[in-house]
Amino acid sequence: MGILNPCKRAGHLLPLMVFALLGHRAGASVQIQISDILYSTDIHSNTSHQPIQSQRPWVQYAPNGAIGIVYKTSSQSSTTLQWTLSLVYRVFNPDGTSSEETIKTLQATGVSQLTGYLWLFYDSWLQPHILNRASESAGSTTRWGFNHYWKSGATWRQEFVEFPFAVNSYDMAGDMSADGIFHILVRDSKTLSTVGKAAIDYNLYYMTNRTGAWTYEVIDHRLWTDPAQLLWWNTQAGNICIVADNQGYAHIAYVVVYQPSPWYATAECRYMTNRSGAWQSEIVFGPGDYDAFAGNYPCLAVTPAGNPAMTTVYQSFAKTGSLTDEYLCYAARVGPNAWQKQTVVTSADGYYGTDGNHFTGVSANLRFDQYSRPHIVFSDRACYHEPYQRTHVGQIRYGFHNGSSWEFTTLYRQPRPDVYSTSEEMRVPNLAVSPGGGRIAGVGARLVRVGETYKYRFDVVRLFAINTAGDDAANTLRISGWTTPQTWLTFQSASGLMRAKVQASASGGYLFSFLPQGWSGTVTPGKTYCAFSPPSRTYNNLAAHQDNQNFTLVTGAIEGSVRNTETGRQPSGVLVKLFRSDGAYTGSSQTSDALGNFRFNSVEPGEYFLALTLAGYKPGRWPYDGCFVVQSNQTYTRWQIPISPLATRAARWTAYR
Repeated sequence: MGILNPCKRAGHLLPLMVFALLGHRAGASVQIQISDILYSTDIHSNTSHQPIQSQRPWVQYAPNGAIGIVYKTSSQSSTTLQWTLSLVYRVFNPDGTSSEETIKTLQATGVSQLTGYLWLFYDSWLQPHILNRASESAGSTTRWGFNHYWKSGATWRQEFVEFPFAVNSYDMAGDMSADGIFHILVRDSKTLSTVGKAAIDYNLYYMTNRTGAWTYEVIDHRLWTDPAQLLWWNTQAGNICIVADNQGYAHIAYVVVYQPSPWYATAECRYMTNRSGAWQSEIVFGPGDYDAFAGNYPCLAVTPAGNPAMTTVYQSFAKTGSLTDEYLCYAARVGPNAWQKQTVVTSADGYYGTDGNHFTGVSANLRFDQYSRPHIVFSDRACYHEPYQRTHVGQIRYGFHNGSSWEFTTLYRQPRPDVYSTSEEMRVPNLAVSPGGGRIAGVGARLVRVGETYKYRFDVVRLFAINTAGDDAANTLRISGWTTPQTWLTFQSASGLMRAKVQASASGGYLFSFLPQGWSGTVTPGKTYCAFSPPSRTYNNLAAHQDNQNFTLVTGAIEGSVRNTETGRQPSGVLVKLFRSDGAYTGSSQTSDALGNFRFNSVEPGEYFLALTLAGYKPGRWPYDGCFVVQSNQTYTRWQIPISPLATRAARWTAYR
């Protein structure tokens, strides 16, 4: 396609469909199959089921190559009509296994909380983080903000982050950079009372927890008071987007609408970044003619080198407000205030209505692989005006740029819809790129009407697309080995930025895959109170798989003696058992010798207590309360641990008399 000319032509949160792509190359074929249905639900709704124009990442690759998805399930009581809503997190591991966790379950009288405001991220410690736009009410007061769920060990934790500014009608977007810092974008509008007329106050806020506390700043502010020249944010969901690059800087896209008359409007898509230390703004798409929105629904992504690009939707409208054209556009930044813009798709692939097949690019989502090649998923729109006005959105279409041109295929094809509500649809396809960049996974939600009008089934299914021309196994490397069970191993790049942290299994094995060719860095084992041999392993310009990279635990020891509290002597034959701090018996025991002494060798570092038993004596414990610590290369020593006879000397003398 050529350079874009903007003037050329006058719910509910849905469960997910998961697919995976291996890295694309020119001419490579894509195979696709549905393997199983993970979840299905019936939802009654008499409201519009229009698509959610969303770039929110509901699917992510973890640093170890696992694929995580987050979604909400729902069920309705046939008697009380009350809804039960559950927030679900599911992981597909590289070895083919999967697991599912319900993070939170709540009751609701309606389905409003099914909205699709969910974000999933992984930090460098492999821990998942989920954001969910939310509000909390106490009496007549409502607090607006978002929930942050994160996993600490095996436990999910939650915090409610309240916006430190007043909001009225708002949308938000978020991302988390490699250093674990959140970047939140909030767009809000509110009506102000002025003398003689109303004014609309628009604010764009940037929030971050970089300093350890949540801070914010207003990065754009517009006040509309002139009814002859409307100037406003496009307040539809999905018209703001924020991503963080590898250096932790934020990149933002948002839409401003100009409406110089009641009959005409056009959009301006803006880009902002704080990469220079201060916020800088550029216009990517400016006003063309008055019926063209060339920069709607931007989805922003950043190449591994830090260069931003975005997909947008070109939309033109009739004076009645009806959509007349809808195309998928792509813009890449080639320099300061310089963007190369293209129209990449202009027609639907068999999914269209009576208004024609020139409606596509819906819910587009953009990501880059390790070669800085763009990958996009999107849907088609079917529009009708007869016998009445209606639209449907369906299919998952996929495109990538092979270095010279765009290539497209339909990953998941759906039948051409009719004007009625019986048609099958698709919702919010979304992409994630593997750590090595050779695989792409995605999500989507299939909507099928079942039975009565306005009753729909949303299917959560796994969907795989395989490109036989490329695989992470061929393009990336692994480091694996053995160490003490449950040990954490930190993979840190030579640049100083932590890449990931993985935990050894219950048997002590560990694996980190998807390392790029030429990776340099250090692997360091870590466990409380423990030292290892070697302390770490360093790799320079990794060129082959590294297996049997083992780390041996350096143990400690315990020694002590036992003392009779009555006589002061040190009895022999006392059985001394070693217990962990959680009360679990280690299986290790010693018996005091003729001098009352005992010793434990090769003790794994950790927190312990001792239990002492001997016939004729009360059971003893050391310490009386709490535990002591054993560390690597150290011996914990405690002499004269007291143990008391069952009968004291005074009691024996009284019995003798």
